Amino acid sequence: MIAFHEEIVAATRGTNQRMKTMERDRRFGSGR
Repeated sequence: MIAFHEEIVAATRGTNQRMKTMERDRRFGSGR
């Protein structure tokens, strides 16, 4: 169960990073 939970956390972290990057790109695109 712990390993499974860690896998979910890693996946969630990756998704959050991807969303943050997209948000950052959108902000810079609008800023320019």
